[in-house]
Amino acid sequence: MLEYLPLSGVWTISGRILALALEQRGRLITGDHMRDMAKLKMWFGIVLILAVGLIHVIEAPDSFQEAAYKGWLFYANGLAALVAAFGIYRRDCRGWHLGFLVAAGSLAVYIASRTVGLPLLPAEPDAWLEPLGLASMITEGLFVLLYLIPGQSGHCGK
Repeated sequence: MLEYLPLSGVWTISGRILALALEQRGRLITGDHMRDMAKLKMWFGIVLILAVGLIHVIEAPDSFQEAAYKGWLFYANGLAALVAAFGIYRRDCRGWHLGFLVAAGSLAVYIASRTVGLPLLPAEPDAWLEPLGLASMITEGLFVLLYLIPGQSGHCGK
């Protein structure tokens, strides 16, 4: 008999249909396979959120020249990303939630800084394609998408 990790809603039905279809073809989705996927998701999440934090720490010194609060926020982003990565590694759902707040918040503020501006800073509509800004947007977006994928790690069993 197959061991299935509990999924929710539509994912339960579609997951069971997929498992039965694969079983008919002689391939089994076992609990081990699902645990491997959860582990892969965990490590991918750790790498992404650490990349988000590292990018902000690298950019922090230059940000102090624009506005002191922006530099401090960049350092806080790096620290929060480190805490989130540790929580994800320990399989604590608060790590995923903190990582989501860091990534989604950073993405929202980046968009705001390019469109309407930030306090004491005008909008920078010509800066959308700065290399580290673009890398940050991609890693933040990927982390948010990973967080939203139903599964044990990102949703803490929901």
